[in-house]
Amino acid sequence: MIRDDCTRRLAVRAGEYLMWVQAKSIVKSNAPSDWKIRDVWEFKDGDFCTITNRPCDVPEWMELHPTEVAGAFLTQEYLEKLNRGEYPSEPLQAANIWRVPAGVRLLWLHSTDHAGMLNAEIMDLRSCALVIGENTTSEFDTLITYGAPSERGASEAVIKLTQRAFQAIVELGIPRCSTAGDWRLGG
Repeated sequence: MIRDDCTRRLAVRAGEYLMWVQAKSIVKSNAPSDWKIRDVWEFKDGDFCTITNRPCDVPEWMELHPTEVAGAFLTQEYLEKLNRGEYPSEPLQAANIWRVPAGVRLLWLHSTDHAGMLNAEIMDLRSCALVIGENTTSEFDTLITYGAPSERGASEAVIKLTQRAFQAIVELGIPRCSTAGDWRLGG
């Protein structure tokens, strides 16, 4: 579970996956058709992922637009930057950035050892969060194609595990919280 004031760093391996799963409605989510997979990342060697709603854990290279912050993010330092007009003209958009609202469930298919057997972990987000994918190489091409599926596609074992995990997400029922209004960190 990802609560307020929380950061989770995922040490990922090639062939692991992260899926953004979201209910289509906050009042009905008891059938598979009530849910959708909004995006999927397939990880490659050198990738890592940060899930955060903490101001201090947003990477230095990412400046948040004023429409994206509230509450704990409105520090004195941030307010001074706003007053000086030092902020991006619009929110940063990239393949390696997800802005996930409260009530989303992230599904991480990951291995627990070097044998390659994948396990499914469901993370329930209780507040808005940034999910940021990065790679140990600082090559621009890596960020443009971050999370893109490999040419080989998912194995039969990955597909079956995803189906079982998706059913578990449905069985968890309606998310206990949701984002009212626009997505914001710290709100």
